[in-house]
Amino acid sequence: PNAGLLVEESGLDFGEVWEDPDFKWTLPIDNSTSRTVEITGFQVSCVCLAIEPKSLVLAPGEQQQVQLTLNLRFGRDDKILRDFSVQLLPRIKDASLRQEGWTLAGKVRKGFDMVPEQVFFEDGSLIRGEAFPSKTVELRAHTDLTGVLAQCRPALAAVAVMPGEQRNTFAVAVTPNTDLPAGSLGFEVVLHALTTQAKLPPANIRVRGTVLEQVELIPSALVFGHRTVGERAEEAVVLRSRTGRAFRVLTFESSTESVEVERLPKPPDSPPQFRIRQTFLEVGQRSAAVSFRVLIDDRPEPITVALPVRYYGLPKKSSEER
Repeated sequence: PNAGLLVEESGLDFGEVWEDPDFKWTLPIDNSTSRTVEITGFQVSCVCLAIEPKSLVLAPGEQQQVQLTLNLRFGRDDKILRDFSVQLLPRIKDASLRQEGWTLAGKVRKGFDMVPEQVFFEDGSLIRGEAFPSKTVELRAHTDLTGVLAQCRPALAAVAVMPGEQRNTFAVAVTPNTDLPAGSLGFEVVLHALTTQAKLPPANIRVRGTVLEQVELIPSALVFGHRTVGERAEEAVVLRSRTGRAFRVLTFESSTESVEVERLPKPPDSPPQFRIRQTFLEVGQRSAAVSFRVLIDDRPEPITVALPVRYYGLPKKSSEER
């Protein structure tokens, strides 16, 4: 079997380990034959396994080690201790495709549960210049802990760990930094649970959301669709405060001469409005942007609110086509 390649039984049993998304294991492979054997790759029974190197050549009687990286994190599961196994099938040059392969097995012990396993800040909850809310993850350990460490880049968020009301429970509060720029928010908080004997393998809390400027554009983008080159289209846009704070539009400009911007008269106490006029100058997909410099009350510096503009230009029809 396996063209004479052998792995000792001790190399196929990693015993009992803590749940770990990055568990390392070394697999020693011996060539017990009198010929050179080339492994061109491995087929595995689980996407949770990565192998390095992916191919190797073993001389007669030679042993080489393969580094395995296993994701032994199972998410929410009622079992605290569970069996784990994964099969590795070597693809061997000039040998049958049907090899017995080897099965790596062991037991995985869950250190703790997290609820929820990731944090999502809903749209509209993170507005620049306003206090950002906190989200809390509850951690319940299945072994005695002496504490929990939470790590995150200070520029991204503040993280606080508080003991829970019950034994071996903790609350991890995540508060994004109010200085974050507008745009998509995505980072991870790394948790280390500490026992009297050791530090458990880390677990990550994924944090996602969107940071918004205080002033929004309605609509947030303009898509003028398909028009023949030479045609024009226009649309009105409104700038509105998300928080009710007063603001002024200082300047506005377009990134291209094909897009004109005109401030429209507005009634008292109504938000500022602008007309965006697009001239279709080129064939194909085209894009531009209109930038508004806005100064918000109680803010020392103006902000920029951008309006994406897109169109698709169609070629003019010839006289014969008409």
